[in-house]
Amino acid sequence: MSCIRHYASLKIDPMILTKINEILPGVPYGIGNSREFLTACKEGNHEKVTLMLESNKWFAHIFDGSGQSALHWAVRRGHTRIVRILLAAGTWIDSLDYIGRSPLFLAVRAENLEMIDLLLLNKASFRVKTRAGTRIFEGVTRAEVKALFHKHLKKVGFAESDN
Repeated sequence: MSCIRHYASLKIDPMILTKINEILPGVPYGIGNSREFLTACKEGNHEKVTLMLESNKWFAHIFDGSGQSALHWAVRRGHTRIVRILLAAGTWIDSLDYIGRSPLFLAVRAENLEMIDLLLLNKASFRVKTRAGTRIFEGVTRAEVKALFHKHLKKVGFAESDN
C-alpha cells in the first residue's frame, strides 16, 4: 500500500495506477538496457544515469536478481550523487530487496554517515525490518551513527521509546 501512496505522491494519474504492473518492471531487469543502467549506478557514472533516466524515467524502478534497486547499489557503493539523482527521479526510497533490506539498512550497516543523513532527510523509513525481523538501527555500536539517528528522531518528533 505504501508503494501506491508513493506513486500517487509523484502525481501519477490514478487511472495509470491500476495498470502500474504493465508499466513498472515486475521481474528483474524488466526493462531493456536495465543491466546497463544498474552498471552505471554501481560505477557512479552520473552522466550516463542522468541520460538514461531522461530517455526512460522507469529505470528509476528497476531491480536485479536479488531484488536490489539502483538505489540499493548506489548506496552500497557510496555514490551520493547517484542517490540524489535517483531520488529526484522518484525512485522508491524504501524499496526492499528479497531479504527485506532497504537502502537505509545498507547505509547503516556500512556506517556511511553522509548516506544515512541523506536518506533520512529524504524521509526513508527507519521502521522497516528485514525478513528476519532485524531493525535498521539494531546492533549499531558506533556513537556517530547513533547520534545521527537520534537527531533525526527528534526532528520528526519521536521519543527514543518509539523506535
